[in-house]
Amino acid sequence: MIIKKILCFVFVFCAALHCTSAYTATGVSTLDMETQQRIWNNISVRKVSAPAANISIDCFDVREDGWIALGFDGLELQKINVYDETGVFQYGYTFEPNGGFELKWNGRNLVIYRYRSDYAVEFDEEVKLMEVRDEKQDPMPSSLVWTDFLLTKKTVNGVRYELRSWLPLTPNYPQAVIIDQDGKEKIIYDNSFGYNVVFLLIVICFAAWLVVFSRMLIRTYREYNRQHGG
Repeated sequence: MIIKKILCFVFVFCAALHCTSAYTATGVSTLDMETQQRIWNNISVRKVSAPAANISIDCFDVREDGWIALGFDGLELQKINVYDETGVFQYGYTFEPNGGFELKWNGRNLVIYRYRSDYAVEFDEEVKLMEVRDEKQDPMPSSLVWTDFLLTKKTVNGVRYELRSWLPLTPNYPQAVIIDQDGKEKIIYDNSFGYNVVFLLIVICFAAWLVVFSRMLIRTYREYNRQHGG
C-alpha cells in the first residue's frame, strides 16, 4: 500500500512538472518600448552556426512548412536548434538562462516563453526583436493558448515529428525524429549516450543513498532494542 502511494505521488509530481507549460494566457498585453528593450537586452539572444549537442531536448515546435525548432535548457546558456523540413541543421540561437522556457513558431518568427517572468519574446531569423508580450498564465485552463507544448508528437502536412525517451514521465528527451508519410524514420538529433550516462549516475546515487539510509535505520532499530531490552 505504501509503495502504491509513493508511485502515485511520483506520477502526479512528474506529470505536474511536465505539464507546467500547458497554461492559458489569461491576460496578454504589450509592454512599453523601454521595458521591451530592457528585457530583450537581458535575454541577449545570439544567432550561432554550431548546433547544441550533448544535452537533452526540453521543448520543440514545428512550422507549417516543416521547419523544426528544438529547445535546450542548459545551465550556462539556453539554446535552440533550427532544422529545415528534411531535418538538416540550418542555424541556432543561444540566450541567457532565467528558469524554464518553451518556444513556438509564429510564421517565420520564433517566440520564447519564459515561465518565471511570464514574458513571451518574439524575434525574427536575424535576431531582430519583434515584440515582448506579458502573458499572464492560468494554471486551470479552459482553452489552452500554449497547449501544444504538452505534445511530444506533432503532425504537419502528413509528416510526424516526435521527441522520444525510453523513460516514462521524463521532463526532457534525448531524441528528435521525423517520420514521413511512408513510415520511414529519420533521427535528426540524438543524445542517447549522454542521457544514459546521466540516468546511470542518478540510479547509482539513489542506490547509494538507499544503502546508507537502510544502515542508519538498522542501527537505530538495534540501538532502540538495546535501550529497551528488546
